[in-house]
Amino acid sequence: MTEAGTLRELREAAGASSVLEHESLGVDGANVALTLAPSSRDDLAATLAVCTRHELPLLVRGGGTRLGVGNRPRPVEAWLSTAALEPCCEVDADEGVARVAAATPLRELATAAIEAGWRSPLEASGPLATLGGSLAIGSPGPRALGFGPPRRTVLGLEVVLASGERTRCGSRVVKNVSGYDLAKLYVGSLGTLGVLTEAWLRLGPRPEAERTLSAQVGERGVELARRAARRPGARAVALVDGRFVERSPADEAPDVLLVDLAGDAPVVDQTEAWLRSEADVSPRPDAIDWLQALQEEPGSGALHFRASSVPSRLGPLRERLHQAGAGVVLHPGLGQAWAFFELEHHDAGLVDDAWCAVRRALDPASGAHAVLEQAPSWAKVGRDVFDARPATLPLMRALKERFDPAGILNPGRFAGGL
Repeated sequence: MTEAGTLRELREAAGASSVLEHESLGVDGANVALTLAPSSRDDLAATLAVCTRHELPLLVRGGGTRLGVGNRPRPVEAWLSTAALEPCCEVDADEGVARVAAATPLRELATAAIEAGWRSPLEASGPLATLGGSLAIGSPGPRALGFGPPRRTVLGLEVVLASGERTRCGSRVVKNVSGYDLAKLYVGSLGTLGVLTEAWLRLGPRPEAERTLSAQVGERGVELARRAARRPGARAVALVDGRFVERSPADEAPDVLLVDLAGDAPVVDQTEAWLRSEADVSPRPDAIDWLQALQEEPGSGALHFRASSVPSRLGPLRERLHQAGAGVVLHPGLGQAWAFFELEHHDAGLVDDAWCAVRRALDPASGAHAVLEQAPSWAKVGRDVFDARPATLPLMRALKERFDPAGILNPGRFAGGL
């Protein structure tokens, strides 16, 4: 329990209304009955300075849509919520860039970008998904083939370090600079190195035409998906096990190819015509939203692995995962395979079997690796969901020590239990 003196300092730092005591709320085994919700960046900085001084460990929370991503945390004392921070979503229509506060819902950014004649580069995992949380997770969505991965869209960031120091990296313009790009370091670090408060994003051109198509495919599905991912206008290409789409047993449902197209109308028309010459195609406007929900929404009884490999090895990887009993979604343009293992009951041995199956399916010589993106909390006990390689851990520990020496930000959630 947080000491009374520490609570008093926190109220003095950010105001009494920013320190909220409530019934215990939990995630991945951490149950917390205190939320710190500063309403300005200065208050956030002051709050973090107090927490570091008293070594008060925190779970950082944005919109709360993907709190299950990451390792089980070490013991914590409070939630640190960015929900009360001042909103901001300014789009420069001439330059195609946006200045967005971390607490801004991604759907608000999408609307503002469209109104200015552009499109948002980030995909929302739900109506409450915020910019800060999405960048902290850093996972590419299904449309990353056309949008690019999240870290590539970030031009600059404002970050408050655990010490309370407000820092900036990058800028609002695209230019060549020397030195390490710190923005890429923060994106995908799960909030363990600092709290994101604002970002400059590169927007994408608003397409003249958009179309999402679906086709049942047979044994040539992998090759057709690989070819479709190389076609102009392809924004998302996924080969999905038919049982996910048709809700039928695996041996009764053919695989389904989902192709999302965007760009100039003649380009989209041309690629659609090519796809229709290869398969029996039908429109499916909701397919990518459905696919994103399948990949990102946690299941109470399933393990969701995201494996990365070179595109030429994805076919054999998919086959090995199938042999292990996994359902698979293949993204050939991204070099990724999502593997889903059902857990019929609470059994740690089944989790071990799934991890072993994924490791056997990967080809270490190609640099392939996997992350357990979603799992029941009990399935993470004693495991590192990032399966980090020992060679990378010393560097990760050094970065954590440099940016958060007291270890107060999302302790234990990142690779290697950092």
